[in-house]
Order: sequence, then structure tokens, then C-alpha cells
Amino acid sequence: MSAQVRALRSLPRLPTPAAIGVLLSAVVPLALVALALSAQLAFADRVLPGVRVDGIDLGGLTLSEARDRIDAAAARLQGQSVTVSAGDREWRTTYADLGVSADAEAGLARAAAFGHEGSAVTRLRAWSDALIAGVDLSLPRVATDDRLARFVAGAAQQVDRAAVDATVVVGADGVTVTPAQNGSRLPQTQVVFDALASGPVGARVVDVALETVAPEIGDGLSRPAADQAGAAFAPLAVSLGGTTVDVPAARAGSLLRIEKEAVDGIVRLKVAVDPAGLDALVADVAAKLDRPARDATLRAAANGFEVIPSQDGVSVDRDALRTALSSALFGSGEGRSITPKTAIVTSRLTTQAAKQFAGQMTLVSTYTTYFPVNPSRGTNIRLGSSRFNGLVIAPGASFSFWNNIGNVSYATGFVDSGAIIDGKSDTALGGGLCQVSTTLFNAVVRAGYQIDERGPHSYYIERYPIGLDAAVFSPGQDFRWTNDTPYPVLIRTSSSSSSVTFSLYSVPTGRVTTFSGASQANLAMPSKDQFADPAYPRGYVVRGRDVSVTRTVMANGALVRRDVFYSHYSPVWGGSATTLTVR
Repeated sequence: MSAQVRALRSLPRLPTPAAIGVLLSAVVPLALVALALSAQLAFADRVLPGVRVDGIDLGGLTLSEARDRIDAAAARLQGQSVTVSAGDREWRTTYADLGVSADAEAGLARAAAFGHEGSAVTRLRAWSDALIAGVDLSLPRVATDDRLARFVAGAAQQVDRAAVDATVVVGADGVTVTPAQNGSRLPQTQVVFDALASGPVGARVVDVALETVAPEIGDGLSRPAADQAGAAFAPLAVSLGGTTVDVPAARAGSLLRIEKEAVDGIVRLKVAVDPAGLDALVADVAAKLDRPARDATLRAAANGFEVIPSQDGVSVDRDALRTALSSALFGSGEGRSITPKTAIVTSRLTTQAAKQFAGQMTLVSTYTTYFPVNPSRGTNIRLGSSRFNGLVIAPGASFSFWNNIGNVSYATGFVDSGAIIDGKSDTALGGGLCQVSTTLFNAVVRAGYQIDERGPHSYYIERYPIGLDAAVFSPGQDFRWTNDTPYPVLIRTSSSSSSVTFSLYSVPTGRVTTFSGASQANLAMPSKDQFADPAYPRGYVVRGRDVSVTRTVMANGALVRRDVFYSHYSPVWGGSATTLTVR
């Protein structure tokens, strides 16, 4: 080995790159930690250099000095203006009026913590940021009460405009469409957020754009309903047997109802049919097209009774008409003309049955009542009773005094005469018709027919059988009965200046009718202060009482019915006198 080689081997060896890396990984962190600890010790009670809070330079200040600067800035903030601008509207106030203040404690805490907390690397990075470019921390603003929210809400009330839905209205003149309109509103949450955002202490301008509020129902969601309603606003025609009922466009339009409908979360307008309006139209049209059945009738002839033939009627099928009208309402052209379904209505008393019974008809009941001669009263009794002369009540049919007498008016010949009004004698149109109803009632009740409605007079009238009168007044009280036999009943009437007679003709049924004596109770005199009735002379008294009369109807030994007629009569008199005549 040469001397040179030995000399080289005796030199100290240099470390390898790997060894250098290991060395650095151990030394650098230690150096950083040392540097951070040195800074921590140097600024232990101070704010790091380069630290600002909302532009307020606090670098190198003690915490007490930093607090003073932040407090001063917070005090200045109270007098600063806040302007909210939206479109062409502007509202100006101050932080103090809004109840907004700077949170000095939070700002100081942020400044004091910066570069003093976290790992050594974190603190070193904070030092680097502060020294190289500086850092600006936020000074939080807080609303101490609801004044800020109320201020923003008040501004919103002035500019918010509700969206207007498109509408479709069906009126008497047609269909009116009102387009939709967008609304607008102040973004209140954004305004509050911007007003409280940190920043340099100074005047604050919050500039926002109004938000657009779309209507729930736009024009596109109303147009189909408008088109459908417009097509439905047209005349309809319902024809039957040469008779046509025209339904004007306005009446057809009145059946339409515009409703909201939600489909897959989308609200739109739709056209519906008003059920009540459709029912009313069906009733009106059907009433004009119906042809009632006409019973066969009988009238006296030289050799008994002559038969006037019956006639079947026609009834419109209401359910089918309702369906047809609903469909035609949205149709066009000939589809708006309807021929309704009908049903034949047979008469209760057919011609054949009347002819069969005509030869067997005989007088089954008659009754006469009397009254003092009085021209006006006699006129009403004569005219009223004549309305029932020749009337035939078919088997199973019901009779109503007011339905069968027809129109009672001055135009039809009736006049004012004596009547009982509110419990005392007075005059009224048709006065005396109670004499007609009472006479008919007594003929009917004695024949044994079913009595459906009967009521007494307010006080007992002595010319009528006690407990068997039948007062009528309209509206309120009727006389009704039912022919509960298999044979028709013919009513014949006659009258004179002082009497009226009702006679009933039918096929004999073998019915025998008997009455109990009138049971009277609770007889009562009028009180001394009771008004004097002008229909009675002074001193004449008709006592009040409760009366019951029992009717028993038998047929061939079997009981047909037993019913009791109750009457309550109030006392009536002509006024006090030295001598009283009491009845």
C-alpha cells in the first residue's frame, strides 16, 4: 500500500445525505419551537405586531392598551349611520337607534389569541402572516334587542308587494281573465346580515336588490280554464215534444265554478260545475217540460155521472237530465241541444176505473153550516166553495184546502170580510173561508176518511159543532185529508146567502162513523182587562175551554180507525156589562 493511500484512509469521513436529512428533521423543529417560545415570551402580554381589528392597529400593544382602542372604536360606532338601499327607496338610521353595538370583549379576545394559541407551527404561521402582510381580525357587531329586526321589517312593509295570481271570473256578461303579476320583497335576512357584518368603523350602506316573488298561479296555469269557461258560456236548449226550454248563456255561465287544483305540487285553475246551480236548472227545466197526469173525473148527468177521460202524463228523468246538462255545458254546436229522457206518468183514476165506478157512485156524506147574512162574507163563501165543486179525489190521493182552492186574491173576486186575526175579530181578504173548510171537514170526517191536518179557531164559534171546526189561514194552517179507499170521491157544493153545503159521492164502503160527546175541561172566563171583541155585544161571554172529541170508524164490524180531535179555545167577550151572558 502506498503512502498516499494510507494518508487518504486516515482522513475523517463526511456524513451521507441520509444522515444529513435525519439531522435536519431533528434540528429544525427544535429551532422553530425555540423561535415560537421566544416570541411567546417576548409578547406574552401584548398583541402581536401587524394585528388589526376592523382596521384598528393593535400591533405590539398591551391588552389594556388594545382594550382602550377597541372601546373607543365601539363608542364611535354608535354614532355612525346605517343606510339601507333597495331600488329607488332608502332608509337611514344609526347603529345606536338599531340597538347594534360592537362586541369589544370578543374583538379583544381574538386579537389577544392570535399567534398565542395552537401548536408552535400554528403560532409561527400566525407570526409570519402578521409580520409579512399584517392581519385584520373582525370586531363582531351584535343586536342587543329586536330594534334592528323591526326596522328591517318596517322597510319591508313599504316595498314588499304580494304576487297576484291570474284569475278567471265568470259573470253575467261573460268570462273575465286577469293576468298574473309578479310580486317583490325585501330580503330581510340579507339586510340584517349585512348590517351586522364586521368592517371599518364608519357609515354603513347596505345595498340590496328586491327579490322577485312569483305568483302561485301564472297565466299559463289559468289559460286552459279560461278557454273552457269561455266555450261553456253559451246558450243551451232542452227540447221535448215540440216544447223547447232555452237556457241563456248567462244562466249556463252561472253553473260554472272556478276552483284551484294541485297536481304534482303545481296549482292551476280548473272549471267545475256548481251542484246547487245545476240542481236548480234541472228543476226549472223539468217543471216546464213535465206534463202532469190528469185523473178521470165525474160530473153529474141526467142519468147519473158522466166520465171525463183521464190522460197520462210525462215526467222528465231528473238524474238523466242532470247528466246531460253537465255534458252539454262543455259541448259545442249540436252538442248543446238536449232531448231528455222521460217516463210515462199514469193517472191515479183511469178512464176505465171511473167508468166502472160511475154506476155505483152514491151520496156517502153531506153537511151544511149556516151563517148570518152578510154580502161580503157570502161572496167569499160562495166563491170559495165553488172552487171545489166537481173536484174528484182519486183513490189514495190527498186533498189540501190551500192547494186545491187556487188563487185567493182581489183579482179573482175575493173581498175583505170578517176573520179572526191574532186572536180577535177583524177583517181580511177571504174572510169566511173558514166556514168553507169547516163545512167540508164535517162532511169528510163523517164519511170516515183519513184526516191529515185540522186545527181549531182561536175561540169557539157557536154555529159550528164544538170541537169539530177546521180553521184555515195562509201561511200556517191547512185542512188536509186522504182518500184511503179504493174508490174515487166526487165533491159537490152549493151555497145560499146564509148557508153552504158539501156533499161527497163515492162507492159505499160499509163504513160507519160515530162520535163521542165533546169532553170539555178548563173552562175559563176572560180577564177583566181582556180586550172587548167587536164581533160580540157587551156582556156576552164565550168561555175558553179545552175540548176533545173521539171519532170511531168501523167497516163490516172491523175497526178502521179511532182518532181524537183536540181543540183549545181562548175566552172571548164583548166587554164588561152589568149583566153577563155566559156560554
